[in-house]
Amino acid sequence: MPGIASDHLFQLIRSLSGAEKRYFRSFALKGSDNENSVYLQLFDAIEQQKAYNEKAILRRRKKIRPAQLSNLKKYLYDLLLQSLRNYHAGRSVDIRLRAILDSLEVLYDKRLSEQCFRLLEKAKRLAHKYEKNSLMIDILFWEEKVAGMGLSSDNRATNSTLPIYDTMDIAIDRMKSTTRYARIFRSVLETFRKEGILREGKKDPALKKMIQKVTLKGEESLLSFHDRFYYYSIHSIYHLVRASWPAHYKFQKKVVELIESHPEQIEDSLLTYLSSLNSHLICCEFTGRHDELMETFAKVRAITTMKKVSLTENVVVRILACYNSMMHFYTQSGEFEKGVSLFSEIEDNFEPEKLKLNTSLEMSTYYTLAYTFFGVKDYRTSLHWLNKIINTPYPEGIRDDIQGFARIFNLIVHYELGNKDVLEYIVRSTYRFLYKRKRLYRIESLVLNFIRKNSWVNTDAELLASFKDLKGELLKISNNPYEKKALSYFNLLAWLEGKTEGKDFATAMKETMHDK
Repeated sequence: MPGIASDHLFQLIRSLSGAEKRYFRSFALKGSDNENSVYLQLFDAIEQQKAYNEKAILRRRKKIRPAQLSNLKKYLYDLLLQSLRNYHAGRSVDIRLRAILDSLEVLYDKRLSEQCFRLLEKAKRLAHKYEKNSLMIDILFWEEKVAGMGLSSDNRATNSTLPIYDTMDIAIDRMKSTTRYARIFRSVLETFRKEGILREGKKDPALKKMIQKVTLKGEESLLSFHDRFYYYSIHSIYHLVRASWPAHYKFQKKVVELIESHPEQIEDSLLTYLSSLNSHLICCEFTGRHDELMETFAKVRAITTMKKVSLTENVVVRILACYNSMMHFYTQSGEFEKGVSLFSEIEDNFEPEKLKLNTSLEMSTYYTLAYTFFGVKDYRTSLHWLNKIINTPYPEGIRDDIQGFARIFNLIVHYELGNKDVLEYIVRSTYRFLYKRKRLYRIESLVLNFIRKNSWVNTDAELLASFKDLKGELLKISNNPYEKKALSYFNLLAWLEGKTEGKDFATAMKETMHDK
């Protein structure tokens, strides 16, 4: 087994784009008289492997000796990072500011105070424009050091340094304020990633306590763009978890409008903008704003065609999340063929292992794909995606809502496939899973009992009566706000409508959407 350093080097090389690989080869050879050729040999050997194999490298690359391999790997890893920093130097404001700070240290050691002040002014303008308060503190620290040299010809170095500390205090206060909101935002977000949409009221008080911390001071107390971003986002996710769709829409729209009113923030953090657009797609779907949803998705498509946008893996993951939300909309509106067509646009790049999707997005995408293919009666492909969820040992407390309902959905898919011989076993294992995870709600219990009792019913009349009975039971509890949320995972009422009225599932779903 390769050591962890080998694994990290292998992962880094495998993550490189074609342009990054070309740049690295040029960078490694520049001005070296080919002294880096042995590192390039190691790079090429690893780059050609699908799984790291140290013995194969030593067998095929005779210039690489076993005794020197450990040091070669470390040097190659550092050389790759240096190359990537150079390649992406102009892409990130943070990287640009840190590069200025590195240059400042060099100039400071040479006591070139005039050049230091010139860089400091540039750094302060950048940090102020993009609200980089933590880096602003570092910049002010260096300004105080340079001012203490006493060498400036325009008296800046002989002036009092006390105003610098006043500016530093302001930056620290703003950073503390943003950190406070960011901490609450992460707490609410973690609740969603663990629970999804709440199915019971007992967890609501803890969420309300979090939100009260934010609302105590009110919107007028917000000091910066980032304070406002977190303030609106906290409220948005809070209402998402509670399925309060109108309120979720209100605050998520404020998030998007805030970002779009600060173009420099889109430039600096495209990932945040894409995530906000994705959340806006979701709330537009659940509030019936379909024209606005299409306009929002058009913004996502436009980003993918912009020449100046670097499609890093992080950007691709955010775009994938937007496509997932759009496919989800097509499932809820019964337009399953459009969902299949949309997936075909990204299918070639859909490699969850390579993209290293977070667990929540991975499960959500698998579930949406299962739903999409179920709607076009491709039950085996639907089962393929459901098995990705069911057969993966996801930890407890990570999207238990999807993990739970995937198993209910799994029963329905097997029922449609006529796999009667395995249904009894699946019912038992599903019951055990839901009971253990404390997700055995009323709707789940009704479906389990229905499948258990009717998997071997022989006559159409008996089966039709059972479908009608289940539909009647679901209608009785569908007004319960917590039980009703289960229908957003799979529209059981539309499925039963199709069974009792002789319609296909897609038609029943479209009629359900029309009746909303």
